[in-house]
Amino acid sequence: MKLIGYTGDEVAWQAGATTVATRTANERRDLVGRYLRAVAKGRRDYVAAFIGPDGKPKDGLTAPSVVTTIAKYVGQPAEQVKLGIS
Repeated sequence: MKLIGYTGDEVAWQAGATTVATRTANERRDLVGRYLRAVAKGRRDYVAAFIGPDGKPKDGLTAPSVVTTIAKYVGQPAEQVKLGIS
């Protein structure tokens, strides 16, 4: 694999990818399904907390608790996390 650029240099939105080995997908289907459902729930929680109905950034009612939760798991102060929310 060769790096040809960074996504953030080309697009104005966040992008991500999830990969799984064929063997894992075949032999641990339930685990993969649970993981994908958890990722989808996390995305819904993020959107509810930080994206307004018009698709523009806006702090929702759950924004403070989501920032606190993120801060806990990344080991940074909530104020620092808030600055990094896109």
